[in-house]
Amino acid sequence: TLKDYLNEVQNNIDEDRFNVYCIELSHEYYNNISWLNNCNEVPFIIEKENNIVRWSVNYEKVKLIDLLNTLKIKDSIYLDIIPKGIGGVSFCETIKKIWEIFINSIGSIIFTVDAINSFKFIKDKLIKKKANPVSFITYIYNKDKWNLNELCESVSLDKENLRNILKGLGYKWNKKELLYEKTEESNIIYKKITEIEYNKYSNK
Repeated sequence: TLKDYLNEVQNNIDEDRFNVYCIELSHEYYNNISWLNNCNEVPFIIEKENNIVRWSVNYEKVKLIDLLNTLKIKDSIYLDIIPKGIGGVSFCETIKKIWEIFINSIGSIIFTVDAINSFKFIKDKLIKKKANPVSFITYIYNKDKWNLNELCESVSLDKENLRNILKGLGYKWNKKELLYEKTEESNIIYKKITEIEYNKYSNK
């Protein structure tokens, strides 16, 4: 597992002076959203065996083969070994609070009522799976074209709500390919969603 791998490296250095971090968790695939998760958790993992998504996965349960599959890394994982006391502190807000902030903010970002209602409908299901909204949307956004059935199977949510969400995120129906396709509007919407101040209510 990822935890075993990091521990093995840690045991071979001066662990009183240095910490080992997995650089890949700030990989562009995660769009640097790891700070939204609790310490020692990966925002999401796509299992190589079945392409099912698992959310907020503890390092102890992250198989390296699944991490490589998720990040589309073929051969190497890069580590950062830095002196203790250097680096930022991970923001550990509760997923429920993050969803609350997200729902209260998206009215000025997403202008389709169906999409907003669908986010509200799926919210509790994703909270139970420990999926915060930015991880969920990042997973969608990282793919330029979506087959709706494939998306439904990977996240175990219903087709109608996911269709509304794709449209709300700026994906357009490509009649020729029978797929939903990312647009420039998608990039603008995603950027605004990641800029929401999810930590503004922390420690309150």
